[in-house]
Amino acid sequence: MKKIVLGSAFLALSAFSTGCIISSGDDGSGSGVDDPQGLIDVSWKIRTTASQADLGCPTGVTTVAFHVQPVDDNNNDTGSEQIDLFNCTDGHGTAGETDVDAPDALPFGFYRTFAVFSSTGGAQKYAETPQWPDGLADDEREDIADASTPAHASKSYDVFTDGGYFSLGWSFAGGATCTSAQSDGVSAIATVSGGSAAADEVFHCTAGFGISGGYGAGNYTAAVTALDGNVGIGTPKTKTFSIATQNAVTDLGDVVLDAN
Repeated sequence: MKKIVLGSAFLALSAFSTGCIISSGDDGSGSGVDDPQGLIDVSWKIRTTASQADLGCPTGVTTVAFHVQPVDDNNNDTGSEQIDLFNCTDGHGTAGETDVDAPDALPFGFYRTFAVFSSTGGAQKYAETPQWPDGLADDEREDIADASTPAHASKSYDVFTDGGYFSLGWSFAGGATCTSAQSDGVSAIATVSGGSAAADEVFHCTAGFGISGGYGAGNYTAAVTALDGNVGIGTPKTKTFSIATQNAVTDLGDVVLDAN
């Protein structure tokens, strides 16, 4: 996803699961293990959409559960999910940093990741990071970690106290495909209600799905159009929606776009 900011109002995340491997997370200082294993460094900031400053963990938010799910070459889930638990106030940790023979060691590979912020034990969820659909093989999705080599993979999250995101899917009228529609992208220009500030989210057409960057809470209208290069195809399709707080994702559903 590419984000083109046109106004200053914008700035370009599941609870604890059962049947998963849960481990106490490491703080990233190193385990001294020489055997090969996948390692994922994760960090986070709690902030507002208007500030880069880290506000720290809200009162009662003590735990970050970092979910790590192995995926195949098409980003389909495979194998067992692992959950590493970190102290929220640490701001960072490393998943998989343990004895290589332990059940929570990560084999080399690719992983779908997301993080849940909650009270101790997960009883009260505060926020979670966005999740992409299973099997979406798009190189712009932001949740896939490449832990296929000894080098550490990394994931960094912003958790917005005052905003969230929107997601949408798309298809073409008449059963057209991206190729037959001569489209290489999909644009969603979001405008805040009652204002002129706007941001253009541009997604890969073939993905069929996208998640925006972060928006402040409020009411918006999105004009969604297929793109042929930088040129819009047909009439923009409009969606009105609201953005909530605490990193929530608002689903706009599927949009049927015009084809060339």
